[in-house]
Amino acid sequence: MRSRPKGAALAGEALSQELNRTCGDLTEADLESRLRLVERAAAEGVPTAAVWMIAEGPDGDPDALQTQGSDPLVQAWRSRALDYLRLAALKGDALALLSMANQYESGEGIVAEQNPALAMQYQVAFQRVDEANTGRKSWGADWEIAGLRSSMPPALAASAQAAGEALAAQILAAKAAPGGTR
Repeated sequence: MRSRPKGAALAGEALSQELNRTCGDLTEADLESRLRLVERAAAEGVPTAAVWMIAEGPDGDPDALQTQGSDPLVQAWRSRALDYLRLAALKGDALALLSMANQYESGEGIVAEQNPALAMQYQVAFQRVDEANTGRKSWGADWEIAGLRSSMPPALAASAQAAGEALAAQILAAKAAPGGTR
């Protein structure tokens, strides 16, 4: 597996420090309410809410997936979080598509194991949807796809590429349809 930039972890730590500085007076009830609202937003398909839910972790503990992974409550949360993330990805949430790609590439987080083919499928879909949304080439996506492609047999890579293209086409067609999400 390729090593990933540490920038996201550093940004997450900086955000955590800023939240502690600005929101340090929140009560436990405030935090529980916030977690419920984030999950409710994810369940209702609010863009990026599923990604935020995953970042928060079960009961607000982002380490619980690693430290308490066999706990039935953590397993139930993991299942819900993955369902919400898939729903968001299918609705064309670019951040959810990218998160699915990263989850399957690393095999860490809410997915149970690495799956380079699914990682590539979601990475391809992310690239196409992001390019359609922004009108510009996705930065780094070609590099990610090439790395994933090199990690699997050519036939599997071709199948994953085709599945990603089909997923992107499905998402973009739904967005373009009358009443589709934009």
